[in-house]
Amino acid sequence: MTQPQQTVTRPTDDGFYMPAEWCRHARTWAAWPTTQSDSKDKFRALKNELTPALKAIGGYEPVTVLARPNDRAEIIEQCGRHIDVLNIPHISARLRDTGPTFLVDGKGGSAAVDWQFDGWAGQVESWDEDAVLTHTLLGETEIRRFRAPLTLEGTAFCGDGEGTLIAASSAAMRADRNQGVHKLDVFDILSRWLGVTRVIWIDDCLGDDFSRGEIRRTCAFVAPGHVLVGQMSEDPFRSTLDAIAERLATAEDAQGRRLKVDRIPIVEVDGNFATYTSFYAFNQAVLVPQYGLPSDITAAATVGAFLPGRRVIKTQATELIKSGASLSSLLQYQPARLLERHKATLLPKSAWQQPAPDYIGLLDQYIERIEKEEDD
Repeated sequence: MTQPQQTVTRPTDDGFYMPAEWCRHARTWAAWPTTQSDSKDKFRALKNELTPALKAIGGYEPVTVLARPNDRAEIIEQCGRHIDVLNIPHISARLRDTGPTFLVDGKGGSAAVDWQFDGWAGQVESWDEDAVLTHTLLGETEIRRFRAPLTLEGTAFCGDGEGTLIAASSAAMRADRNQGVHKLDVFDILSRWLGVTRVIWIDDCLGDDFSRGEIRRTCAFVAPGHVLVGQMSEDPFRSTLDAIAERLATAEDAQGRRLKVDRIPIVEVDGNFATYTSFYAFNQAVLVPQYGLPSDITAAATVGAFLPGRRVIKTQATELIKSGASLSSLLQYQPARLLERHKATLLPKSAWQQPAPDYIGLLDQYIERIEKEEDD
């Protein structure tokens, strides 16, 4: 007797897709840096730069930080009581690599992709907790989970929310992690798990072996049909970035539009790439990394001009790049549930004009009232 053939449900089968980062967010997720993830000094410096970023985001939308049990009190002390803390064991703070890629169906449904994780092709000593992080997180939050048949990090791609993806081929088609998988295979998986119809491959991104597959170190969508690409003045990086800019400028997106490409500086600092394409867009604002360089002011103005209607918040990121991280690798966005493709990827202008609630002030008032009632 023949056994019935089992079918695998893919996200697109149920109408799910990945909106762009600049969509309306339900929440921002981050993972608190742990002593397991870096040296003690870098660990402290990384937290000191991540903290103001989380506090800034928390003024506009809910933020949840993943923590080991011993870190909970420290997170609340440094970030404030308005930041939610969820106890989930983890090693790396690069949550966009180790955590879920969130999806919506435009009808109130929410889901997420659980990519297979192998410690960046075994470049770290231990990744057992990070390999099951997404499964644990989605179970705690009761969000539908789609396990992907591909080993990949969430920093290896970025999308425009309208069916176009820019992806790093070096991250997806390594023989030591996805053996025998070709571009057509990866395209099929990305299209079915992220809801895209066009993948533009970038073969050589900036970075070392650990971060070479991080697409946002090199380029980023700022709107459908519009890409921001880094620019350097010295070879070999100038040639690499110019080739990427030319590749994108001659490509068409999922809607048949020729991509518009603008450039933004990248500066090498002590062997680290200080990039601005790793900005983080969230509700009503955008975080732009700063490195104490003359290019900081121009870069912040450029990002703000291409994401109009948002408050530009500058945040120090020197220690982030020294530790091999970036804003876009540490922060992951969860889209609002009712985002319909092509209709609600951006907030209406009237929403931008509404002031953000003073969550900290409201919380302080609540605490004062409770303390007064207890004294009475």
